[in-house]
Formats: sequence, structure tokens, C-alpha cells
Amino acid sequence: MEITCPYCYEKFESSQALYRCRGLRCTQEEDETYMRFWTKDMGNTNVQPETRHVYAPRKKFLFGVDRKCDVCGAEDYDYVCPKCHNELPQEMIANGAEIISVIGGPASGKSHYIVALLQELLENGFEIGLRATPMQLGNDTSLHTTTKFEEARRQLNERLNVLEQTDRREFSLPWIIRVDSRDPKVRGKQDPKKSIYLVFYDTSGESFKSPDRMKREAAYLAQSKAVIVLFDTLSIPKIKEILSANNESTVDADKATPFEETWQALENFIDDRNKHLEKKPFAFVLSKFDVVLKHSDDLGFNIHGFIDGNGQPIDSSYINGKRVFDVSQVEEADELIRNALRNRQVWNKPKYPDFVENTWGDNGRFFGMSAIGDTPKDGYMIPEGGIRPYRVMDPLLWVMSKLGGFAFETVGGA
Repeated sequence: MEITCPYCYEKFESSQALYRCRGLRCTQEEDETYMRFWTKDMGNTNVQPETRHVYAPRKKFLFGVDRKCDVCGAEDYDYVCPKCHNELPQEMIANGAEIISVIGGPASGKSHYIVALLQELLENGFEIGLRATPMQLGNDTSLHTTTKFEEARRQLNERLNVLEQTDRREFSLPWIIRVDSRDPKVRGKQDPKKSIYLVFYDTSGESFKSPDRMKREAAYLAQSKAVIVLFDTLSIPKIKEILSANNESTVDADKATPFEETWQALENFIDDRNKHLEKKPFAFVLSKFDVVLKHSDDLGFNIHGFIDGNGQPIDSSYINGKRVFDVSQVEEADELIRNALRNRQVWNKPKYPDFVENTWGDNGRFFGMSAIGDTPKDGYMIPEGGIRPYRVMDPLLWVMSKLGGFAFETVGGA
């Protein structure tokens, strides 16, 4: 089985995976391959070197494989990529991994989106038969997905402060999340129908604007099964006008990356070398959509499909205990957003829905979501009670429904 490493994104056969010995009495040695990847390729000079011995399994004389360490004889090991020596989950070697990438410009909300999405998967994923498990890989526990997530969640829900913008000098470390899919309507223990690994790179948005850094830091995009692209809704001039007219803070709007820059970076990447990406699902997500819902009248936006008869935001059907993914909600939201973008008197961005339609056809959809659920006061203070994610799972579930093979029921599609 062919595996794509979520760190270096090199491909290799599962039988080529190496082992890192965990034997307590084994020789300690600095891993030069691991250090070369993080210091030379990723530009991180602060990484702690892995010191445990790495070895290849050996074929036995007649049949089978000898997995014992060639130094100490212990048969206690972790799998590592043969190209970069980063640790890989055992299930990934056994079953492979489907990669879904999240990209976007500076201040587009990627960090908040990743945290809100994982929070929703952990708290509400059971409604649709999904169970998320953040991976804990490597010796440095501070870099584990679980550690980073819990720290970010405390920052948002307890200290009530937004996350700091990812430093453009930081290296890219993936959040690796295993998602098991089970039938949500079947009670009792059952084996997963399908398991995947979500691999999210929380890179600095500035790298998305640089062709050179795009090639280096976003090489994983070419290997993705699907892509989620975040656009900052606050970059729409009409929205900034409305905020100013209502004496609301425009701090976030001033920092927002214009649609044009994000689209240009995306077009630069999908060149002749990566035309295959046009055949894969792309979810185009307008972040911070709570601003649109709050000022829909002033923005000339038809909120039918986002607000119910009582004026309350419509969340996805799975949240309401229906245990299905209603694609008609996605289609309705997609049409409303496209209409607003095309209307020169409303959002005046007509070329983007046409570009998506011509390039991706049925594999491209627009989404509106809010990771925080409300505008932070003074640009950094989360409302009391913490974040209230709104429709953050929709892009992921739509992508999964396009990939196929998952246990949850999909209704309302064409």
C-alpha cells in the first residue's frame, strides 16, 4: 500500500516504513535525517533531536519479518517515515491516509477554524457517527496535536482571548487527527466503516502570498484528496463600510487579506503541474460569517437558508439530532453566497463564482461559517461563554460525502 507522509509528503510503500526503537536499554543516537528535515527543509532551528535508534525490519530466512531492533533486540517500536524519520501512527501504515488541506491568507481565521472544527468533532461528531482522535506523536509533547488543541481551547474558552496570528517565521507542524466513521443510527459497539486522517497545516498566512514559500510549505496540497480554502469575509469592502457606518470596530477588517490575493495565490499553485487538483473537491469557505448574518439587511444579503423563522441561525442538521448530513443546506448556502458575490450592488466579486464553476463544476462549493460565533470585542476579546462555532463541520462533511465511503447518511443531494 502506498503511503503519503503527512510531514514531508513523500510517497513510499507501507513495507518500506522504518522503526524507531523504544527499548529502554537501546543505544541513544542523534537522528540526522530527522534533524535535516526540520532544520534544513522546514527552517526550524529549535527542534529537539530524536535520539532513539532507527532501523529497518529484516526478512527472515524462509518467511515473515524480523521486527526486533538490530541493536538491543527489543521488539517495541514506533513507525517512522523512511524519508524524514517523523513518527507515523500504526493505523496509517496499515490503512493509509487521506489528506485534507486547509489553506488561506493572513488573518483569514485558519487557526480558529482548526480549533473550532476539532471542538465540534469531539463534542458533536457522535451525532453523525464520527469520532475524532488527536494524534500524539514524537518525543516533544508540546508539539502533540492534543497539547496544541487543549492550549488553544483554554485560550478561547477560559481566558476569552483570540489566538495570536501564526508567526511567519514558525515552521509548519501538522495537526494530525484520526476520524473514525460509524453508523450513527446503530447502537452498541461496531467497527469503523472507514477511518481517515485529517492533516491540517496551520502555516502563517504570509507563506500563501509568496510563490517560493508556497512551493516549499504547501507542497502537501498536491497530495491532498480535497482542499478547504478560507477567505476572510471582512475583506469585502461593503462589509467594512457597514461596520464603519454602525460605529463598530474595523480592526479585523483592516488586517483582512483581500479576496484577490488569496485567489491569485491559488491560481499560481494550480498551474500546469497541478491540474489534477481541479478534479478534487474544493470547499471555498467565507470565515467570520457571523458579521454577514448580523448585518444582512445592510449588506443586501438574502439570509434565507441561514436563519430560521424565529430569527435564529440554522446550524447543520446533524447538530439537531437528525443524524444525517443534509446536502440541500450546502446547496442553498452555496447559491446564496454566489448570488451575493455576483451582484455588483452587494459584494461585487462576480469573477470568483464563475471561476469556481468553470474550474471545479460540481466539485466546488461556497460555505459561510464562523469559528468564534461573534465578533471579538476590540479585536481580541471572546464573548462570555467562549466560542460558539457555527456550521464549521459543513465543509468537512461535504468533502467527505464527495470522497465517499463514510457511514453517515447523506440526504438532499441531486
